[in-house]
Order: sequence, then C-alpha cells, then structure tokens
Amino acid sequence: MDNILSKIYKEILVYDKDTVQLNKAMNEEVLSLLVEYKEQLTNIEQDTAKEILYAVVPIAEQTGFKIGMRFAWKLLLSLLSN
Repeated sequence: MDNILSKIYKEILVYDKDTVQLNKAMNEEVLSLLVEYKEQLTNIEQDTAKEILYAVVPIAEQTGFKIGMRFAWKLLLSLLSN
C-alpha cells in the first residue's frame, strides 16, 4: 500500500493546485525559520540548514499524506462495518 500511496502522491497529488499552494506556504515557513537564526549562523551554515530543511519538507508532506490516507481508510471501513 505504501508504494501505491507514494505513487499517487508523487505523480498526481504533488501537482494539485491546493498542494502547490501548501508547498509555497511551507517554503515561506522554512525561510522564516532561517531568518530567526540568520545572525547566529555563518553563510555556509545557513545554506546547509536550508538544504536540510528543504530535503525534509517533501518527506514530511508525503508521510502526512500516507498517515491521512490510512486514517481515512480506517474511518471509512469503520463506518461501513456498522
């Protein structure tokens, strides 16, 4: 099931208008987090932090999608079995 959900997310959902808007909001959040530490980090450290955060965001989004889909299926099955 993970493979199917990954494929749905990577090939369909990631291009959805709402998903694109959420991704933009997430990017803005990453930038705002980095601004807070700008004076504490060197340019190289800032670049490294930015790379790490931008690498983690899609993983978190895809994981959230999988968790949400599993919950939806369990909820649907629960409703149909009663």
